[in-house]
Amino acid sequence: MWKLAIRRPVTFLMVFLVVLGFGFFALQRLNPELLPDISIPIAGVITTYRGAGPQEIENLVTKPIEGAVASVTGVTDVRSIIREGLSVTILEFDWNQNMDQAAIDIREKIDLIEGFLPEDVSKPMVIKFDPTMMPVAMVSLSGDRPLVELRRVAEDNVKPRLERIKGVASASVIGGLEREVQIRLHAQRLELYGIGVSDVINALRAQNLSYPGGTVQRGGLEYTVRTLGEFTSTKEIEDVIVGINGRTPVKVRDIGDVVDTHEEKTSEVRINGKTGLMLMIQKESGAVTVDVSKRIQAALAEMTTNKDIPEDLTLDIMMDQADFINRSLGHITSNLLVGALLAALILLLFLHNIPSTIIVGLAIPMSVIGTFVAMDAFGLTLNMMSMAGLALAVGMLVDNAIVVLENTFRHRQTGLGKKEAATLGTSEVATAVTASTLTTISVFVPVIFIPGIIGIMTKDLSLTVVFSLAISLLFALTLIPMLSSRFLNVRPVEQPARNSFEKLSDWIGHKLKGLEDVYRRTLGWCLKRKKLVIGLAAAALVVSVMLVFPFRLIGTEFIPTGDMGRISVNIELPPGTPFEQTEAIASQVEQIVFEQVAEDELEAVAVQVGGGAGGMAMFGGMSGARSYRASVDVELVESTERSRSQEQIEETLRPILARIPGAKITQANSQQMSSLGIGTPVSVEIYGNDFSLLERIAEAVKDSIQQVPGTRDVETSLEKKSPELRLKISKEKAQSVGLPVALIANAVNASVQGKVASFYREAGKEYNIRVRLREQDRINTERLLALPIKTPLGKVVTLASVAEALPAEGPMKIDRKGQERMVTVDCDIGGRDLGSITREVKHKVSQIPIPENYRIHVSGQAEEQQETFSWLFIAMLAAVVLVYMVMAALYESFLDPFVIMLTFPLSLIGVIWMLFLTNTTLSVLSLVGAVMLVGIIVNNGIVMVDYINLLRKRDKMPLREAVVTGGTRRLRPVLMTALTTIFAMIPMAIGAGAGGQLRAPMARSVIGGLIVGTFMTLFVIPVLYTVFEMVGERRRLRKEAQKRKV
Repeated sequence: MWKLAIRRPVTFLMVFLVVLGFGFFALQRLNPELLPDISIPIAGVITTYRGAGPQEIENLVTKPIEGAVASVTGVTDVRSIIREGLSVTILEFDWNQNMDQAAIDIREKIDLIEGFLPEDVSKPMVIKFDPTMMPVAMVSLSGDRPLVELRRVAEDNVKPRLERIKGVASASVIGGLEREVQIRLHAQRLELYGIGVSDVINALRAQNLSYPGGTVQRGGLEYTVRTLGEFTSTKEIEDVIVGINGRTPVKVRDIGDVVDTHEEKTSEVRINGKTGLMLMIQKESGAVTVDVSKRIQAALAEMTTNKDIPEDLTLDIMMDQADFINRSLGHITSNLLVGALLAALILLLFLHNIPSTIIVGLAIPMSVIGTFVAMDAFGLTLNMMSMAGLALAVGMLVDNAIVVLENTFRHRQTGLGKKEAATLGTSEVATAVTASTLTTISVFVPVIFIPGIIGIMTKDLSLTVVFSLAISLLFALTLIPMLSSRFLNVRPVEQPARNSFEKLSDWIGHKLKGLEDVYRRTLGWCLKRKKLVIGLAAAALVVSVMLVFPFRLIGTEFIPTGDMGRISVNIELPPGTPFEQTEAIASQVEQIVFEQVAEDELEAVAVQVGGGAGGMAMFGGMSGARSYRASVDVELVESTERSRSQEQIEETLRPILARIPGAKITQANSQQMSSLGIGTPVSVEIYGNDFSLLERIAEAVKDSIQQVPGTRDVETSLEKKSPELRLKISKEKAQSVGLPVALIANAVNASVQGKVASFYREAGKEYNIRVRLREQDRINTERLLALPIKTPLGKVVTLASVAEALPAEGPMKIDRKGQERMVTVDCDIGGRDLGSITREVKHKVSQIPIPENYRIHVSGQAEEQQETFSWLFIAMLAAVVLVYMVMAALYESFLDPFVIMLTFPLSLIGVIWMLFLTNTTLSVLSLVGAVMLVGIIVNNGIVMVDYINLLRKRDKMPLREAVVTGGTRRLRPVLMTALTTIFAMIPMAIGAGAGGQLRAPMARSVIGGLIVGTFMTLFVIPVLYTVFEMVGERRRLRKEAQKRKV
């Protein structure tokens, strides 16, 4: 191949230009996203049973559904959450499950048992979890206007404009108040006139109609007949007759007040201290987040410019996924460019020849651009993982080119012509560079097949590295020899330096020659003391492993927590706490945030009172808007623009907020993990049947966990029971006056909560007409019991005559998992690694006495970490085997690949010490780096051993001389390939910028392994090679001696 490239440079130049063209075209087609396309294998079954309690729903609805769906193919776990009137069953599947088919299977199973469910149960709804359910942006609308006005502007102006944007699926308004016409009834007047609440509702519905009446013929034309009777003003509502008192008609105005107002305030949103509301924007499936974000920004700017909203109102983007995507990809791109520049400087340092540096340096952009073609062909996106793969690979892209060019350069220095040197130099190392590339590529094959979320996330990284290395090999064997045969000029050794650069070049060359002499002497010393060298290497490996086990000086965690620039403070007060009190606590938390977080650190602060704690759950909304819950979301500026990290700011806020009852910090990272189907850091599951026992055990577990240093925000899934007023109806008394229970329940519901009787239309908009008792008639139990209820016979009785009010507590939530009742105790962590905390938690909860038939299981991220670590160790073992097999096949030898493979365990010394010195935990990502190292670290060993074998075979050199000569001649390419890879990864290892802390462990593992692995390649591997060859030679001599005796 290289011979053809040298003979036909124009042909190959055209091929390279075509690749460049396709690469730039593919780059335009690659969509930027935060993460690879991830289909979370989770589905849910949602069923409502109005008026039923949790235990009733559990027995009549949830258990039958669980039993039916548990047999669906691919189900790995079944969980249920039950509240009053609601059952949600969540199913988790294998990661390779076809979720469209799974949804069909679930529907079929439910159809089989649907006839056995209670009659009043709604049709179970099957939904799949779709990542597009998560909002791509949150837009705020704020200003000093009434909430009704803000809501009207949002609904009429902003929401329709946003939903017209290409790629936007929906824009949901959160907060504000909707206009509502309320009829506030007087209980005494109802009783005086003998009017029931249902009479009012029925009269309003009957008097507010527009109804078609068919068609009539007139003058040869057909006219549509329509009866018009809708309300055109609130005065018409006041004049509606709702009954007759004697001979006098009773109108709405006689029994109540008609008020054009707004719905009852159950939530509030504030943005940066101003009253406002939020619009949650969800994208369509398949839409590109960054493109959708650009269109949203353009639409907001257009609305402001065109004055589609009042000038005193402000539209801002509070949360934008695209912002983090752009920042993250921008930092990775800068890492890639800086890494490439550092690699080029290393090349210039060692080659001290500008044409040589340019020739090798071309391998980086050519390989990267060529990789874009492969990425587009395989449907990958420009996400954090694929770009991280390119950034990791950038230093390795020049490895093959370095080996080829350095060998060609050396032959040119001996006096060979350009073409002869290019041909001979490439042919000598072609096998070695092919073997080294194949070994590196083979490492990523097992990584691609790791199951679960980690396998899916690292697949793009692995494929990107594979593509780039394969293309770099192609360029190294074609582009490099082609360019070398034309442009590789070498100044004769005897020619004096003519300028400053050549003088610097001579000085560097002299120093490198001195380095080679030092290495030659040191290697000779090592070969004389083989036992000492091997013993020291083995001892270093043992000591290093002991840092991990048994000393555990390096902590473990699942995935490092990066600086997401977002802090969430969730407020949960005792159930029943009035909205106003919750609002006051939220304002206090908001003020603390403004005081403790500097203005130049803050992007925005959003407060939502009356929302579910913890933000939007996947199947959530299950708790609804509760008056005792609130959240304060803090958006920080980019980490590079502030002096404190997110964690430092959290630690500043935590002790201050701890003094406020009910306020607790939830890391945004934990919420991000949850959106990917990853649980809380530590979760203790308690299984049993009796709730009083479960509650006692849960409290004991909670107390034990709180004693473990590093745990925080320890909570149980048991919700406090909310205060409740139960109306116990005396059926005997009710029947005596002819009152059905249903009529009493409807009258209470309409009087207290209110019922929408009809709609009031104005200017094309439709508003609710709600009927209910005025506030002073439902303010306490006594007033409520005085509620007049009209019987079917027309008699009016009070609620107190047929029912009594009993204070109680309830309802509570029931959690189930694996078709058993369960209570969980969850906690976040900080200041310590996940592994050590989990071990201590397991030890403490194991000491808690529990009754028979009850059990405790510690799960959470620790469980997922253990499973993923196991798969990664299997992948590492498979990578070692694959690399060995590739080398054995290429070399037709079992021994040489074994010697080279010994580099990997020795390189783990560097991995362990790098993690220890940089205070980096042993996580999934650092282990991925270690797996990558299997293929990277053997490359230099391959080049060295291959050349030693060449010297022994071609030049008939003795073993020791071949080892010293081969090692010395391969010193420069070994150092160059190692240093280019190391320096190219340094920007990523620093971990700066958005998402940088997530990528850093991979780079640190590789850098540490390469530093020590390179040292081992230069000194220990030659010693081991010599030992094995000497043993093999003695064995061969013994066999020959035995044959001669025979």
